[in-house]
Amino acid sequence: MHQLTRTVAVIEAGIERKLHLGVQVSLVLDGQVETLAVGEAEPGVALTSEMAIPWLSAGKPVTAVAIATLVNAGKISFDDVVSKYIAEFGQGGKEGITIGNLLTHTAGLSPVDVDWSTTSWDDIIRSISEQPAREGWTVGKDAGYDPVASWFLLGDVIQRVSGRDLEMYLKEEIFEPVGMTGTSVRGSGEVDFAPLYDRVGGQMQVSPYTARLAKDHVAPGSSLRGPAADLARFYQHLLDILDGHPGVISHGTLNNVLSRHRGETFDQTLQHKVDYGYGFILDSNQYGVETVPYGFGRHASEAAFGHGGSQSSMGFADPRYNLAAAVIANGRAGEGQHQRRFRELLTALYEDLGLAGN
Repeated sequence: MHQLTRTVAVIEAGIERKLHLGVQVSLVLDGQVETLAVGEAEPGVALTSEMAIPWLSAGKPVTAVAIATLVNAGKISFDDVVSKYIAEFGQGGKEGITIGNLLTHTAGLSPVDVDWSTTSWDDIIRSISEQPAREGWTVGKDAGYDPVASWFLLGDVIQRVSGRDLEMYLKEEIFEPVGMTGTSVRGSGEVDFAPLYDRVGGQMQVSPYTARLAKDHVAPGSSLRGPAADLARFYQHLLDILDGHPGVISHGTLNNVLSRHRGETFDQTLQHKVDYGYGFILDSNQYGVETVPYGFGRHASEAAFGHGGSQSSMGFADPRYNLAAAVIANGRAGEGQHQRRFRELLTALYEDLGLAGN
């Protein structure tokens, strides 16, 4: 077992600065599993490695891989237009938008003002479908991270093609085969979760996300929760596939998912160049290791892939080092503070594991 001294020091410094109450860390390095929980789940309650904690957008790759299972089975293609499966979406200039465009955030969907925790699934899909395409946007060329709308469409494609509701599909096709026994996708699921906090005025306050995540609604890109160990296990499963082992999708399909389908492109939401596969952020340190948002730290290799959750979490794999990892904080620290915090945290993790500079 590694002594994660630097990593713990960064976490404890964040607790002192009131950037989070606690942080879970889970990693699999060369098949060896290590877990760590530092701090509190809520005041007076110690955070443990077994507790479920919100992943927010760090759960998006799970939905992306669920889409890939349908591609793998020959039921859909990444190049299919979305309206082939959601006919009502094909209006207002959106007729040419593909599933791949959704996964690379190049679709250019207009923002939809709906609260997914109180709005029915059908009403959300209707609202997204009725909105016209964004003016001045070139589909497939322009890029802007879309945290919500694209992911409901992807979830709806899964439901319509598979004939199963999304929660059941994820459970049967991803969670159970991978061994993600502590993961859930809705508030009424089998998993309780620790509160999420926001940093407001220099103090930690219970985040509005906590109440939204407690509702009996599924958000394919936002509502997953579980222990960090489950998210690390997901990435280890993908590394196993890359290493030639059987998994939820084939080696060829995963290679396609992780190809640079979007490169050298400025993201209008993230305000930085960030490369994407289908639903995964790819290492983008070449565009500025000290400025790239939701990166994997200073020592990540160019092969690293994963996804972050809003101001709070990161799950990723680095095939060069046979490393799968998840780091989840229960405090949303603000974008600037979060990016600095996690850049230092993930850099420290590589150094603790003896991977820096290798």
